[in-house]
Amino acid sequence: MDNKIRNLNPHKPAVAATWIWNERYMASGTGAMEFWDSLSESEQVIARKCIDEIYFALPE
Repeated sequence: MDNKIRNLNPHKPAVAATWIWNERYMASGTGAMEFWDSLSESEQVIARKCIDEIYFALPE
């Protein structure tokens, strides 16, 4: 899939990663999915766990 299309439709963990590592994301000059691809496996795990924790958390 073309990176432009991927970047327009990022998955939830990629969006979380852009928030968690916002300064790095902004400095990268890439889209969300390209940034996601640049993350280490452990960073991707953190972003996935963040989504899971939010999904199962109680409403405010």
